[in-house]
Amino acid sequence: MPSTAGPRRARRKADMVLREVPGRELPADAWPRVAELVEALGRALGGPDPDAVLRAAAGLAAASAPRVTRIRGGDPPVPCPPAVRERVNVLVHELSRWDEAPAVPGADGGAGPGFAPGGARER
Repeated sequence: MPSTAGPRRARRKADMVLREVPGRELPADAWPRVAELVEALGRALGGPDPDAVLRAAAGLAAASAPRVTRIRGGDPPVPCPPAVRERVNVLVHELSRWDEAPAVPGADGGAGPGFAPGGARER
């Protein structure tokens, strides 16, 4: 199925979602799932499919969204673990480096062939 999203739009969405993660406070048992989703987003960014990036970003946004907690019960939220924060920082940095690189015009007016941040290109 052809992609409905352009690479530039997908990168912007990924960047927005990633930048929100370090400021979140979630129950301690939620952070391992968020870490998995950060990795999934990193893998999607390394591939050629903008729709996969949007799906991964949506999953991460949903998993890292603040939740209403009951007055009595539940573990108190904790800040983003250092390992998750570091991985997010690496991905955000790669996205910014990729967007600073000279773009080859593509269908969406953004980068042409290639999608991965950090200079990796689709062949």
